[in-house]
Amino acid sequence: MNLSFAEIINISYFSLFCMISIFFPVPVRRRVSACAIGAFGIAVCIFLSSLPSLVSGQTSRALRDWVPAGLILVAYHQSGRLFIKPWPKFQTWLMGWDCRLLGRFYRGPEVIQVPSFWRKYLEIFYLSCYPLIPAALGILILLNFQDRVEEFWMLVLSSTYACYALVPFLPALPPRLLQTERKTGSNSGKARILNEWLLRYGSIKANTFPSAHVASCTAASLVLFRYDTWFGAIFLWFSLSIATAVVIRRYHYLADAILGLALPVVLFFLMP
Repeated sequence: MNLSFAEIINISYFSLFCMISIFFPVPVRRRVSACAIGAFGIAVCIFLSSLPSLVSGQTSRALRDWVPAGLILVAYHQSGRLFIKPWPKFQTWLMGWDCRLLGRFYRGPEVIQVPSFWRKYLEIFYLSCYPLIPAALGILILLNFQDRVEEFWMLVLSSTYACYALVPFLPALPPRLLQTERKTGSNSGKARILNEWLLRYGSIKANTFPSAHVASCTAASLVLFRYDTWFGAIFLWFSLSIATAVVIRRYHYLADAILGLALPVVLFFLMP
């Protein structure tokens, strides 16, 4: 069995959280589902590692390059099964930093006061976080840097999973969910409505500290920047806009975004 770096990282993460879930103080059904999700992820990775003996080299390479993008969501939901309720002290600490650093723009946990144009602009950029990683990978391959795909996944998965791993241990709600009667941001246009819909049905309803969206997008952009300055600069602009959007539109706290930017940068310079 010849495992790629992505498969090693995924198997390690899924296995670790399977072990954690056995002893974590959550209902039994959540422990079982966390283990089941992890077992599924491990099985997919083992299957991918065996593909070279089953299908052509090109098909095998393509599947092993692209499937990790889907496994990121599997890991996200595995960690989410261990989230029950927020830790009030930690949540208050996050809100306190928002209040101090955002100053006069801060209008409470759920509202950062900016002009309507910027709200709509930032909602669109937040929406772009979903296709950004596959797009960065696709461009890297199209530019004939397929031999750098393992480096790409090493940085993206390490940065993203570091954020997921803290969800059960530093539990908090996203700031947009802190008030009982929420303003859904209808004046921010269709992008906000779509973002709310995606999060309602696809998220774990928990905050990731640091922000996994910011960390994963920044990691993908940094690898792309290493091999193509022009595309890399564009993707880094998207990543910075996403980091701004998650704070201003209250998908994350300011500390989440700052650490979400810093984490992949540190790992990027530590990588060989």
